[in-house]
Amino acid sequence: MFVSSGDQMLIHSSRLMLLEADFVRFLGADGLGNPFENSLPRCQLQRLRDHATNLCKIHSVSGHRPIAHWIDTLCIPVAAHLKDYRKLAIRLLGRTFHKATAVLVLDRELCLFQSQKASIFELGIRIMCSGWMKRLWTLQEAALAAESPDSRGKMYFQMGDGPVLWNKLSQAFEHKPSRPRPHPPKLNALTTTIYEVKSRLNFEFGVLVSMNDRLPSIRDLQKPGPDTHFQRLSRAVQNRSTSKSEDEPVCLASLIGLDVADILSVQTAAERMSHFYLLLREIPTAIIFPQLGVMNLLSKNLQDAPFRWAPKSLLLLDEPVGIDIILGKHRFSEAGHRTCGICEADGLHIQHNGFVLCEEAVLREMCTIEDTDSGVKYCLKWDGKPDRLYRDMALIFQTDVCSDVAVVCIEERRGSGDETEFYVTIVGHGEVEVNETPGEDEVIRGVLTIPDQKWCIT
Repeated sequence: MFVSSGDQMLIHSSRLMLLEADFVRFLGADGLGNPFENSLPRCQLQRLRDHATNLCKIHSVSGHRPIAHWIDTLCIPVAAHLKDYRKLAIRLLGRTFHKATAVLVLDRELCLFQSQKASIFELGIRIMCSGWMKRLWTLQEAALAAESPDSRGKMYFQMGDGPVLWNKLSQAFEHKPSRPRPHPPKLNALTTTIYEVKSRLNFEFGVLVSMNDRLPSIRDLQKPGPDTHFQRLSRAVQNRSTSKSEDEPVCLASLIGLDVADILSVQTAAERMSHFYLLLREIPTAIIFPQLGVMNLLSKNLQDAPFRWAPKSLLLLDEPVGIDIILGKHRFSEAGHRTCGICEADGLHIQHNGFVLCEEAVLREMCTIEDTDSGVKYCLKWDGKPDRLYRDMALIFQTDVCSDVAVVCIEERRGSGDETEFYVTIVGHGEVEVNETPGEDEVIRGVLTIPDQKWCIT
């Protein structure tokens, strides 16, 4: 049995030891990694022991119970014949973090920094700019470590002058033994001291709020709210990276409580991301439009149908707040369609108004289109391949007629009447405006769809 309820697992040199005890989980990479075997130099193990002992002594972490150590290098099998156990260990990482008594972050630069002599602003900036904060897996580590019975969290940062607790509840750093920072006395409640002015000028409060945003808890990521899991994850992974792209969907799924077994059943990064989107299901329709801060949007997507609409990686979304902006436009527009689609095995199902071209046409970079029902003419500007003959084309509007559009090629029609669903492939993006200065250009005719037209993006 790999892990039993109430027990903790320690692996060394491919051997399993079950320890029923409190344990400290170490997070770090500087000299603590070994991709070839589950072992570390003796000096590093002694260093980890000393850090754990010091943490437990200073912050009274474990009482008098023996302390076990967990570090991924020792506890997640790397040997080829233990591949199934490796997958199981990764699946159970969430439980590992949840059961940990304390989580200690080890970063080379932070371990040299004398934190109690520095301002809160400098301490927060150093942590947010540390190498540990820039890695993808540390997001999961931080989110799970932020959960504790008293809501304070159990994540400590090892500094040059000892471990520091990041208290998520009060959004403050806690040192022990604490050295109170001297605050000048106030004459009355209306008095503003130089210290308070300096604190505001140093953006200390802003840094602490940023720390809270950059290190969300599992509860923050999973609680019901107006935004989707896709939006929260996109914001949370901003400015993070991973050397193994196939790890991203595993990490993202675990953060929002999805079962990663299905994702681990396939090998490549593209396959895993596809399975992740299927598990996620609810996807903002904003991702099929171009304002996400990604150049050459289509080249950044998965290449195989029916997931050609989906980003290869959420780490590539340079400005995920763009999704929030697009959804904000929906709320203030007259469009009544849904702002989220459903990802299924045959593609992303959405409901948006659009425009279906009635004939074969050469779509130039700028061309005139006309609604045959109303006779109104519009100007389409798009980034597709000019002077190419397209047939069975359509436009999906972001909000109303005069807005950004996804230019699509219709592959199949299913259903009839208002229940017709178009199965389409995105071939470019553009924008539509009312044509106020009609010229002698060729006019491409088409018809506006119903406001909640059904589309399946493949």
